[in-house]
Amino acid sequence: MEIVETKDSRLLADLNKTVQNWHFDHFPKVYKPHENTGIARWFEEVLESGNAKAFIAQKHQKAAGYVLLFFRIIKDNPFVHDQAILHIDQMAVHPDFQNQGHWNGIITSRERRSRSPLYKKNHPGCFR
Repeated sequence: MEIVETKDSRLLADLNKTVQNWHFDHFPKVYKPHENTGIARWFEEVLESGNAKAFIAQKHQKAAGYVLLFFRIIKDNPFVHDQAILHIDQMAVHPDFQNQGHWNGIITSRERRSRSPLYKKNHPGCFR
């Protein structure tokens, strides 16, 4: 499995279809059904904003899934010191690659950091 950054908004929209429709099927008052053109345009705008990055997992040159990350900088203020925050906004795996553990490394890494005393000391607001 290879993880690479992408700005291919059409590919991301295609990979989003299954998870977006699952959300719509289960929570139609909150989520809209997948609409490829609008979603591709949204990904394009978000990735051009400079505060987001998307990565895809590839296996044998076929996209297996994606993750969309947002970055937020909080300047020193009366409440907190300077902070840089990474937010995992979206993660989806193509149905052909589900239940094979492809994203397990990301989740395991996050859980390991959340239990680390050093990480909590340096980032007390993370992973509550």
